[in-house]
Amino acid sequence: MECADVHAPKLVAIANGDRAAPVKIGSDNPDNLYQSATISGKIVYRVKVKRGTVAYLGFGTQSGSYGAPGGLSTVDYKEAVEFEMDKDGNFEIVVSSEENKPAGCKNWMKTLSDPESAMLIVRQTYNDHDNEIPATVTIEKLEGQTLPTPVTCEQVDEALKKSALFVGGASFMFARWAKGFQKHVNELPLFDQEVSNKAGGDPNIRYFHSYWRLADDECLVISATPPKVETWNFQLNNHWMESLDYRYYQIHVNMHMAHYRKDKSIRIVIAHSNPAELGLENADAYDWINTTGKPLSL
Repeated sequence: MECADVHAPKLVAIANGDRAAPVKIGSDNPDNLYQSATISGKIVYRVKVKRGTVAYLGFGTQSGSYGAPGGLSTVDYKEAVEFEMDKDGNFEIVVSSEENKPAGCKNWMKTLSDPESAMLIVRQTYNDHDNEIPATVTIEKLEGQTLPTPVTCEQVDEALKKSALFVGGASFMFARWAKGFQKHVNELPLFDQEVSNKAGGDPNIRYFHSYWRLADDECLVISATPPKVETWNFQLNNHWMESLDYRYYQIHVNMHMAHYRKDKSIRIVIAHSNPAELGLENADAYDWINTTGKPLSL
C-alpha cells in the first residue's frame, strides 16, 4: 500500500523487529537491516550508495510476489564488492531491463520487463551493532515523470488485493516449510538452496533450518567450528518463521558476539532458563539462546 509508486520509489524497511509494533517475515535476521523499493521492470532507475562499514551489503532485484504464480523469484543479485566505487565508498547502480541498459554501464542490475512488477531489496548485515555504520542508499527514476502519481480508487483497490495476496501467500508458504522442518526435530540440516532462491532468499547465504522441541528440564546443545566467512549467525524463530523478540531476549548469536572455545569452536545452548543454573560445565564457553518460554519452534 505505502511507498508503492514506481515513478517515485522509496526504500522502506520490510522487516524491523525494533519497532514498537515489530514487522517480521521469512526468518528475519536480527543482525540485518532490510530495505525494499517497489519498482517497474520497464523503467530505468539510479541507486546511490555510500558504503558505510557494515560487514555485508547486498542488492537484489526480484520479480513476482508471494501467493502469485511463480512466487517471488530473484532476477539479479550482487554484493557491494562487485561494484566499482570511489575511495570513500560511494557508488551508483543503474537498475533496468536488458533492453534498457545504458551503453557502457558497468554498475548495473537486471530487471524483467515482463512481468513488469518488481522490487529492489537491500540487505545490510551487522557483526558489531555498536560500532559498524550502515550504508546510506537512495533510489530515483532516471527519466520522465518523477513526481508521485495521484492516488485513485482503482489503485487503492489493486493495492489492497496485492497486500492480501502477499500476506496469504507468505503465511501459507512458511507454514508449509515449518511442517517440513518437523521431519527432523532437534537436528539442523542444510536447507535446499533452490527453494530458498525461488522464495527471494539471498543466493550468497547458506541456510540451515529445522524445528526444535524441549521439555522444561531439557536443553539443546549445538557444537560447531565456524568456517572463515564474512558473517554468520544462529537464531530462533516462531512457527511462522518470524524471529523471536530480540528486543527483550537473547534469541540469537553472531560471529562477533560468540564465546569461542580454545579450538575456535562454539557451543550454543538453547534452553528455557540460564544453563548456568543447570550446572553446565565451562560456563564461559557457550552462548545461551533463550526460548522465551516456547516449548517448540524453529
